[in-house]
Amino acid sequence: MNEYYTKTTDVIPYSRSRDTDIDIPLEQIETGFDKLPRPHLTKKGFRDPVPVGNATAQDEAVSVGQLLTGSLFFGIDQGSANSYEIAATIPPETYENGLLVGFVAASSNTGASSLNVSGLGPKELKTHSGESLLMGCISTGQPVIAYYSGSYGHFRIVSNIPGPGESASASARLAEEFALAAEESRNEAENFKNLVESHLLVESPVMTSEFTAEVNTIYPVDSSSGGFNITLPANPAPCDRVLFSSCGFLETKPCIFLRNGHILHGKEEDWLYDWDGIIEIWFVNGEWRFKV
Repeated sequence: MNEYYTKTTDVIPYSRSRDTDIDIPLEQIETGFDKLPRPHLTKKGFRDPVPVGNATAQDEAVSVGQLLTGSLFFGIDQGSANSYEIAATIPPETYENGLLVGFVAASSNTGASSLNVSGLGPKELKTHSGESLLMGCISTGQPVIAYYSGSYGHFRIVSNIPGPGESASASARLAEEFALAAEESRNEAENFKNLVESHLLVESPVMTSEFTAEVNTIYPVDSSSGGFNITLPANPAPCDRVLFSSCGFLETKPCIFLRNGHILHGKEEDWLYDWDGIIEIWFVNGEWRFKV
């Protein structure tokens, strides 16, 4: 008796049977075959997906669900500190090279530790580089993934954790790194503050005659008594700027920007300042550029 076919009537050999005694079982068998996946065109295997239950033994097919959840390799830690024990979903018959297992530690380690899988016996549990564990390398509730090294006869944790050749205290190293990061952050904040302060504009008195401009200054320009020369700063730094605000007479009494050895808006020549408005000049890529 199974979900494909259940025999309901026995046919006695060498006896007469009604046609229904033969036809009905054959129809039931045909119905059972309809429940099977379609055969592959090559006559080998099937061309439809075949439902598979969760495997519990090594000679059973594994479902995709078990692979996706990782349950094949995962076990519950039933051991104690430094002596971790798990029961695998499919117990291995022996420790094979590359055997991969995972568990959530039920306790923190206090030193060198071992791992026992499905009662095969404890094997030392070491770092990824093959060093014995230090105290605190494994914490309570920490997921641990390890593989068995057949060459060395012990388990190695896949993730990177400190070993004896590294800093004796991971927490101390973390605190030191945090302190350095905090110091760098303070330095960056101070540098940014200095940069902002160095580029704040200082307002000059109204200029009515020839002068040499200074960086990061705004100059009201009054040429009502006649135009004059304005010499740009000699040694500007990147992102330095100068602003000029017209008092309303430049269109009829213009001034001249003297470039003072620098390229001015793409040209190696002085510039006529005859526009009534605000002109902002930035020093970018080694030259002065207008931003109107």
